[in-house]
Amino acid sequence: MKHINNKGVTLNEVLISLAVLAFGILSLMLLYTSGIRGVTKAQSLTRKNNQATAKIEKIMSMKYSELKDGCEPETIQNITMTTCLKVTENTPITNTKKVEVDISFENNKAGAISYEYIKPYHK
Repeated sequence: MKHINNKGVTLNEVLISLAVLAFGILSLMLLYTSGIRGVTKAQSLTRKNNQATAKIEKIMSMKYSELKDGCEPETIQNITMTTCLKVTENTPITNTKKVEVDISFENNKAGAISYEYIKPYHK
């Protein structure tokens, strides 16, 4: 009767386990880099949204007589955005202005932000 020694690990088993381990580590690295890209994009969108919100609040605080049609490019923290105002007087009622604000960004990857509000006349 022949006696078989099962105490060791064959070279094939070692190579297969190393290949599975390498595949797992590579998958984790790809997942990590994808996560970094997602966080960077979200951070950029948040900065753009915050700047657009600040611009809209500034426009809303303007005096009734200061609201005029027009577009204005502006660069803040290396982000260029263009703010366009469309002002319609006596709409929807007398002594009010309907103000439409459109904000677009230089690369336009973040899309545009549109806002509309009514400004009442104050003496």
